[in-house]
Amino acid sequence: MKYSFISYGSSNITPGATADYDLFTRDGRVAVTKGEPLSPSIAGLLRSHSLFRLCADLSVQTDVYRNTRLFASADYLAAELAVEEALHSLERHEGIDLLVLQRHDPYTFRHSLNVGRLSYLIGKYFSLPDSALEQIVLGALLHDIGKLTIPTDLLKKSGRLLPEEYALIKTHPINGFFKLQEVDLPAEVTRIVQQHHERWNGQGYPLGLQGEQIHPYAQIVGIADVFDALTSARSYRPAIPPYHALEIIIKLRDRDFSANIVSHLLGAVTLYPPNCLIHLNTGELGKVVSCDKQFPTRPRVLVKPESQSDKPLVLDLQHDTEHFIQVIEYTGERSLKILIVDDEEECANALADAIAPAGHQCRIFCSPAQALNQYNVIWPDLVITDVRMPQLDGLTLLKKIRDIDINARVVLNTGYGDMITVIEAINAGAYGFFLKPVEIPEVMKLLQKAQADLDSLHSRQIIKEALLDENKQLKQQLDQLTAAM
Repeated sequence: MKYSFISYGSSNITPGATADYDLFTRDGRVAVTKGEPLSPSIAGLLRSHSLFRLCADLSVQTDVYRNTRLFASADYLAAELAVEEALHSLERHEGIDLLVLQRHDPYTFRHSLNVGRLSYLIGKYFSLPDSALEQIVLGALLHDIGKLTIPTDLLKKSGRLLPEEYALIKTHPINGFFKLQEVDLPAEVTRIVQQHHERWNGQGYPLGLQGEQIHPYAQIVGIADVFDALTSARSYRPAIPPYHALEIIIKLRDRDFSANIVSHLLGAVTLYPPNCLIHLNTGELGKVVSCDKQFPTRPRVLVKPESQSDKPLVLDLQHDTEHFIQVIEYTGERSLKILIVDDEEECANALADAIAPAGHQCRIFCSPAQALNQYNVIWPDLVITDVRMPQLDGLTLLKKIRDIDINARVVLNTGYGDMITVIEAINAGAYGFFLKPVEIPEVMKLLQKAQADLDSLHSRQIIKEALLDENKQLKQQLDQLTAAM
């Protein structure tokens, strides 16, 4: 995703009004956060159109958790497993069905999964025990359950909420809290649901709690909730890149969130992983050599020289106001998330053991129905499934997965290599097909193809963004020429 800053302001701005957007200075620093009262100096900058709003050049959004490698693979896998275990535990409770929430508002369901993962990672950085992490993840998954009482069209509204609409939205924490009183859950879980919108300065809702009055688990889920909301695409705004989202949250330190919670969020995130390529607003490319996490958008960047004779240049973006990060490109061979489905557990384990040394993450399901049920929770890069299985065969599983995700890569693995099955698999959109006993070199070759296809998809998106940016500049030049005629 490529981002750019556009000038924003109005001659009618008055001090004391609240900001409609997160607004930035010319060099990319946060000037004021959305909803914050405008000081006289900020109002003056807006009247002179000297502040900027962050805009995405494409409607296609990047999944910040899957594609930006904000977390170490092993840590994120542990977080995903914790979320899945929590989902299974909730299935035992009558009166709680998150699939109802998924049907009511798919975004809120996906958001709850992300908040669960991020809350786990923050809690892990606090070195909390497993019992506490389980409660935090449960509370995170349920934190927006009260939105079942909010009309879907209001949750998806793209324009500004009316005061009465916002008042209705603000009822969801207390509605969720009362709904969960009917269910046998730990008090810590229901406190998370009730208090995740409380704020450190007492300006949150529904109770107006402040400081240490807010349950510490609710503080963790509250900051995870805001981070995921900022970095997710919504009907009324594009996603914000994680480095800008962190800078916004830092500005909210000691106001909305305690300094301790903010520092643990910063500690849990790997903002500039190895091998990431930095695109600056000037068109220069570079790599981050160091970063002060208190200023996440302003690292020291080693700029790639234009020719071999030029000396490398290190820019300290904390002090260089002419440069700022526009795009982070994640390079290097990616680790695949692979779902293996086979009713013969021995075969599935053997395949996973053969794949593991290449650094890929494998999840095994002996039940195809369970694998299908978990697909939109795990969202794998590749599925390898047996063909002949009881209850649900591999071809039917392939079709059902493609109904969920038309771009799914599903490979069929079978001991029965008849031509009819192969033709059916191709017609159903299978990504590949191989026979048992599995030839490991053949499997690794297919995994390399999947990695290359994912990288190619990412590269095509970057090229498309660049062409759109170039077309936009040409259109602006044409408009200027037309106006001058």
